[in-house]
Amino acid sequence: MRIYFTLAAVYLFQSGLWAQLLTGKIMDAETHKPLSYVNIGIPGKDKGTVANPDGTFRLYIPAENSSDSLRFSLIGYASYSVMINSLLAKTGPSDKIIYMKPKVTELKEVTVTPGNYDKETIGSTKRSLLLRMGIGPDSIGSEMGTVIRVKHKPSLIESATFNIQTNNYTKKIKLRLNFYQLNKDVPGASLLQRPIYIETSLKKGSWKVDLTEYNIEVNDDFFMALEYVENLGYQGLYFHCGYNKVPTYFKTTSQSTWKLFTNGGKYISPNFTAEVSFAKQ
Repeated sequence: MRIYFTLAAVYLFQSGLWAQLLTGKIMDAETHKPLSYVNIGIPGKDKGTVANPDGTFRLYIPAENSSDSLRFSLIGYASYSVMINSLLAKTGPSDKIIYMKPKVTELKEVTVTPGNYDKETIGSTKRSLLLRMGIGPDSIGSEMGTVIRVKHKPSLIESATFNIQTNNYTKKIKLRLNFYQLNKDVPGASLLQRPIYIETSLKKGSWKVDLTEYNIEVNDDFFMALEYVENLGYQGLYFHCGYNKVPTYFKTTSQSTWKLFTNGGKYISPNFTAEVSFAKQ
């Protein structure tokens, strides 16, 4: 993991030397249909990836990690862990199929009465013209986000906005939008009951995403992040950022640990905001 921070850019990416190639496929244990974009990795280490849309995956395993466990996770499914050396020992195609069981969750009904609520925008808005922030496109499963302070509790997240400084990709890009609870201001468990995938071809400006269908209710401060789920190449996607008073964390790949990003002891946060509605007092 290398971090580049200059007056021009904050850029995060992963590099490494690999040993054995592990391949496989992930399927729903009930329907036997492929599962897309499953997070795969060695817990707490910078070795991971994300499954392809057809459920297949490829991951190079260094020799020193062959005795570790590999974790598979996806919102809406129970996480699954298996020893790497047992997977590497399997030879048949059917031996390397991972089945994940759906979670049974009770959907919480969220009701907002028309005319009886207010709206506000919360999040990081300060911007420096000399700074920009992005996640390395060669790090599939890498993720970056910021803490959002909630002023009125509970609040319903209706939309999210990301202020793009530069989008050099020539085609539409696909990312996963994640929301997490906080544990002492560090990202914890997911707030979502199903994954949120968002796409854009916007080159610069405010990218607003409607979230009303997801009924995301928050009763405390939360963490909002963007994650690379596809190999996008090296053109680069950058966001405006500034010296805000909230932490920014990043992951280098799936299942790795969150790392705090600061510069000279000061918090630098991307311009990520959320529009929320809340009951009138």
